[in-house]
Amino acid sequence: MNKVLYLNECSFLAPAPSERAAHYLFDQLLSLLREIDRRCPGMVVVSHDRLTKLTIGPYPIAVWLGRDRDRARRLKGLQNRSPFDPDYGGIGSQIQGELEWHFDSQAVIGLGLAAWYGALAISVDRSPWQQPQLTLQQYLVEEGLDGRVREVEEDVQCRNACNIQHASLHTDWIDAPSRPRPNTPDELWLNRHHWYPNIDFLPSVEPHIRGRPVGDPALLQIAEKLAALQRGIAEWTLGSGSPDWGIDVTPENEGRHRFCLFRDLDGTERLFELHARFTPGENRIHFRLHGQEPRIIVAYIGRKLGI
Repeated sequence: MNKVLYLNECSFLAPAPSERAAHYLFDQLLSLLREIDRRCPGMVVVSHDRLTKLTIGPYPIAVWLGRDRDRARRLKGLQNRSPFDPDYGGIGSQIQGELEWHFDSQAVIGLGLAAWYGALAISVDRSPWQQPQLTLQQYLVEEGLDGRVREVEEDVQCRNACNIQHASLHTDWIDAPSRPRPNTPDELWLNRHHWYPNIDFLPSVEPHIRGRPVGDPALLQIAEKLAALQRGIAEWTLGSGSPDWGIDVTPENEGRHRFCLFRDLDGTERLFELHARFTPGENRIHFRLHGQEPRIIVAYIGRKLGI
């Protein structure tokens, strides 16, 4: 599974004092990416813009690339390898009001996603980003088991690298084997039978997954919750009581059953009241036990039904 890096979009905003200084920063950036790629081949980069269109202040990377075909080829290779369509704006609109991160009172997306996923952020080598570890303020809106919605504010740590020296400080992350999990919504859906062999999905679930923006912070939560459900149902013996899901799974309140009726795989309308929560926000995975074999059927993945 490819390692994923997140570019810190805010580190590109401030203008460089000169074109020469900007080109030096581009040199540092590509050297860092090449070093990480050497140590974990196949890594991909999520960015606020296509890699060949990045700018530092008013200075575009295209001018810098035009002076050296070799480095242009290397950067285009990284860009073409990535399965992502970089769209931080789409990510921002998806999580607006549910999950936000700030650094020095400045909203940050790339750093926040790196912290959320336990990944590595890449920043331009200049102040205030020249630290291998950054403390972010995370604001998360979530629903507790009591059904109340609240905002949770906490400090979270983000791995960050600006130069090759920083890369040596993140050896544990860069050199560690990749954790097997889907990296994109399309990968999760298209390989769902590989990831979750004991889980069937209603056709209506496809847009719930594939319609998510690339980089959606909820994707990791969905993948991990489904993995827990897969483990629980695979280890369950039919007729032996409830499966041990390893996560919080609860039935829907009877007064809300009308929201949990779905047309099943055989065309029969059935109740899918069991659900697992995932964040950010009020989100649910609704499913039911197959009944005849150790399998579950997932009917819905998305915001809490009926709100």
